[in-house]
This record gives sequence, C-alpha cells and structure tokens, in this order.
Amino acid sequence: MNDDTSIFLARFPSVVFGTASIVAIYFLAKKINKKVGIISCFLITFSPICVALSRFAREYQAYFLVIVLLLVYLIYLFETYDQKGIRFKSYGKLNFFIFNAH
Repeated sequence: MNDDTSIFLARFPSVVFGTASIVAIYFLAKKINKKVGIISCFLITFSPICVALSRFAREYQAYFLVIVLLLVYLIYLFETYDQKGIRFKSYGKLNFFIFNAH
C-alpha cells in the first residue's frame, strides 16, 4: 500500500460517520417538522465544522453520530413511555458506556 491509500483508508470511516450524521440529524429534526428536518440536513451538510471533522482521521464524527442517535432514541423513549422504566434504564446504561469510551 502506498501513502495515498493509507490516508484514504484512515479518513474513510470519518466520512461514513459524517454522512450517517446527516441522516440522523434529519430524523432528529423531523420530530419537529419535516421542513425543519430538510433545512437541518442542508445546514449540517455545508457546515464548515462538520466538513472539517469529516476530513480528520479521528473519531469525532463517530461521537457526534452516537450523540444524535442517542437523542433520537431518547425522544422515542419519551413518546413510548413505559411504567417500569426498563427502557430508560437501558438508555442510561448505553449513555454510561458511550461516555466512558471517550
């Protein structure tokens, strides 16, 4: 492998996580309104900070994606509340492991 290939392979996961973050932002903002979801996707797609983070060979975009997915999951939990709180306990455990990963 040459240096160009290794740089590409190092940056590729960050690009994939950044692209998935756009879709996750849409689903998060779609809870408000479909138009807000589309505008949010547009803004996050062309945001200079998100484009810059997608170019790094770091895990920043993965953390951003996980946080957005956790927010979507939290909204889902509030919409489908159960009396025993089992889902909220699973959310708490998931948050604990995610925050300790950093």
